[in-house]
Amino acid sequence: MAIDFKQIRKVRDMNVNRGDRIVYSADFNATQRVDDELQDIRRLADAGAIIFILAHQGRYKDGSARSFDRTAYELSARLQQQVLFSRSSSELSLNRGEELMFGDVVLMENVRLNADEEKNDPELARRYARLGRKVVIGGFGKAHRCESSNHGILEHLPAWLATNHELEMAKITPWAGLDDESRTVVIGPDMKRKPYSVAVLGGVKKEKILDGLAGFVENYDYIIPGGIVLNTILKTRGINIGNSVIDDDGKTFEKQTEIILNTPEKKDKVYIPDKVRILVKDECGAERCVNAAPSSLNDYKDFRIVDFYINGRASYFLDKVAMDGGRIVLAGTPGMFKQGYTVATQKVLDYMNRESVRALALGGDTAGEIKGSGIPLRFRTSNGGGSALYFLARGTTPVYEALKVNNSRFAED
Repeated sequence: MAIDFKQIRKVRDMNVNRGDRIVYSADFNATQRVDDELQDIRRLADAGAIIFILAHQGRYKDGSARSFDRTAYELSARLQQQVLFSRSSSELSLNRGEELMFGDVVLMENVRLNADEEKNDPELARRYARLGRKVVIGGFGKAHRCESSNHGILEHLPAWLATNHELEMAKITPWAGLDDESRTVVIGPDMKRKPYSVAVLGGVKKEKILDGLAGFVENYDYIIPGGIVLNTILKTRGINIGNSVIDDDGKTFEKQTEIILNTPEKKDKVYIPDKVRILVKDECGAERCVNAAPSSLNDYKDFRIVDFYINGRASYFLDKVAMDGGRIVLAGTPGMFKQGYTVATQKVLDYMNRESVRALALGGDTAGEIKGSGIPLRFRTSNGGGSALYFLARGTTPVYEALKVNNSRFAED
């Protein structure tokens, strides 16, 4: 399921002229994501273009978005040139006496301080577009989201895909979808088949259900659910899950989960553990960890599921992956790994670290948790998180599809 990058324009092929005004859409949610954009920004500035960086950090709705007033100084050190700061994200707002020159870089205010940015507001997108004559789309970390600064703006300016965005998609393509054209397993005279594939889903974000479970159950051989995915599956089966997390942003996803698993073939691909670990709180508020069968959870009152054991069919498929040189995708630690509940995650990591396995971990948080525990990572990681999950499940992203339309709409520079 390879991406055809010939369908879009790429910044490495862009003809840059002195004085070109270029809007650069970026993801500043983590230090690594900032650093990923620097190569293209530096090259464009060195060629004499004037760069306006539209970046996001945090979310407006939960109050986690913060001003970039200090970020401009940090970015200056990374780029080794002064980065100007505009206190508006949608119009140029510099200090008096500051005039833009060839090669200048301007960091616009955090787009997430605007309530309409994540809503892909068309008027806001038009205001962003007025900053420049061309747009470069970086920020692979939000390629699964249609927002004013990375999607709506494509209605107004010719667009090029940033190098890191392109490389990240190419890097994780071998784990995308059902097709695995690069390798086959010989099982008899004139008989071959694709290597086995296992997806492990953890964490507490709705994308693990709506993108991960929905996509991998179609394209992978087996799914090991944890976190919000496992909790929701158990609840849809009528099993008491106590205080275990099943909501994201105040919403639950039982109906969507039932629809995804509405056929025996799909249900048979999803592992249901025969033993989970629960944290039980007694009448005095003290907590203790207990192993329990899901069928026995009705015997407990104040508890939450924190981990589980991987055996049976799940172990069988992990063994097959190891023998065949197959694929494992880890999208979030399946147990509450950061809190010290590591049984399921440790077993998955054991297989992922084997030389015969082609393994990929999604999300900077996931990789950070594992590294913080001292466990070595002998496999690939992607900082993409939700966007990488969307891409692996569907073989594309909303932003990539919009770039294809943009390529047809606007003439070459």
